[in-house]
Amino acid sequence: MNRGGSSSGTTDDEPRYHASGLQPVERSNLEPFSGLAADLIIGAAAGCVGTWVTDQVQYQLWRAASPSAQRREPANEKSTARSLVRLLCHLLDLSPDQRRLETVSEIVHQGFGLGWGPLYGFLRRKLGLHPVSAGLCIGALLTVLVDEVAHPQLGVTPPNSAYPVAGHLRRLLGQLAYGASVAFVAEGLYEAMGSSESRKPSAGSA
Repeated sequence: MNRGGSSSGTTDDEPRYHASGLQPVERSNLEPFSGLAADLIIGAAAGCVGTWVTDQVQYQLWRAASPSAQRREPANEKSTARSLVRLLCHLLDLSPDQRRLETVSEIVHQGFGLGWGPLYGFLRRKLGLHPVSAGLCIGALLTVLVDEVAHPQLGVTPPNSAYPVAGHLRRLLGQLAYGASVAFVAEGLYEAMGSSESRKPSAGSA
């Protein structure tokens, strides 16, 4: 490897970044993945990690709440994924046993987190957002579109008015943790795989 001087595959207008997204590094000549393929593969992997982080953050925030604050929140399923599966089973007139219900609920939960991960690559490549901005954007979208709109409208969770402010903040922090985790893991994987193309704004993008 050439450590003294710029390599032939690097130009001044094509910087790459460390996982932190702050310090430019030398671009690798190896590009095993690029574009949509990298966004899907890396985003899905990052989404899985983000789902686990979100679960831990929301659990710890719930534990940190006082018993009186916990009692002010409406009784609900342990997870929104389980509530969604129960709703679908009711609509389809299905009666799964508890073991199957738990299995399907976990698949839905993990699949949902996996599915949102690839959005990160789109925000980085098409819109040219900074890693932090892209991660926070995903967290905000999940909070507004899913937690505050879709779930209560579909009956997956009680109406928003049934939750105290602390409940809404906990969901927001959990989703922001998801977005931040996706950004951190995705940037590390892009760097490890030498796939900078997927993070470069495409021609014609704003």
